[in-house]
Amino acid sequence: MTLIIGLAYLLNSANGLASGIISMSRSYRLDAWSSLSMLVINAIANFILIRSMGIVGAAYATLISLVVVNAYRTWFLRRRYGLWPFEPRMLALPLITAGLGWLVPWIPLTGEPIIDLPLRALLVATLFWPMAHVLGLTRDLVEWLREWKIKKGAQALRRRW
Repeated sequence: MTLIIGLAYLLNSANGLASGIISMSRSYRLDAWSSLSMLVINAIANFILIRSMGIVGAAYATLISLVVVNAYRTWFLRRRYGLWPFEPRMLALPLITAGLGWLVPWIPLTGEPIIDLPLRALLVATLFWPMAHVLGLTRDLVEWLREWKIKKGAQALRRRW
């Protein structure tokens, strides 16, 4: 259940700017209407899915409503303003994450959760960041670090003089 709701809000976060752009544009009413439609979709899906699946049905209802409304907002931004919030290379990110999510539980560690959690996090980071860098998913991060380094270097020079 937690995984389903986590996935729903991960997708919502990935598309979070769509709502902000719409609410600050001339189409600001659409944001209110799409939020209201999300409420209606969630209520109907809850009514149907909770009866058959219980609390897991509520999680699926949340996932369904968030996916439908965010897909509509993305389509609207593309159609109305020509904006597309994703680059094709970003599709590799969920694939890498899913692959690591599948792989990590199979790796035997110490058996102590207090030790295994940091070890698994370190393992995931060690595997994820090189793959992300090779696929070009870290361009923005590398550029930001480069600018930060230049800024810090300039500040150090100013302190010397």
